[in-house]
Amino acid sequence: LDLGCAPGGWTQVAAQNVGNQGKVMGIDTSFVEEISGAYILKANIDDDSTVEDIFSFFGKKINAVISDLSPQVTGNWSVDHSAQISLNYTAAKIMEQVLQTKGNALFKVFDGEYSNEFYQYMKKKFFKVKLTKPKASRKPS
Repeated sequence: LDLGCAPGGWTQVAAQNVGNQGKVMGIDTSFVEEISGAYILKANIDDDSTVEDIFSFFGKKINAVISDLSPQVTGNWSVDHSAQISLNYTAAKIMEQVLQTKGNALFKVFDGEYSNEFYQYMKKKFFKVKLTKPKASRKPS
């Protein structure tokens, strides 16, 4: 499951890795081009029906969630960070409902004032939590 899947890069990689051994679903409020091997749902993760749609597609709890959610950025890092962390908490609530025990999750987190709080929250949800910053990301990111 890829939350915030536009433009579709992670969904495409997931579909290639899963092949015919499983299912891949991407969800975004933006239009996403069709991706071979993946079902794309144009929806808002805040909608109550989203979790129902996820279970309807997969038919059971799933083993992986990717959260690549990003707000409409304003250019004000504090505002953007706050909005992105809020999206991650919403994604985490979905994850708690749809992710199977011993499942995996990957969250993009804008670094800032609330990053550690979100990290501590996730440590309560998972056996192992790892923070990493890709070398390709900008220094202030």
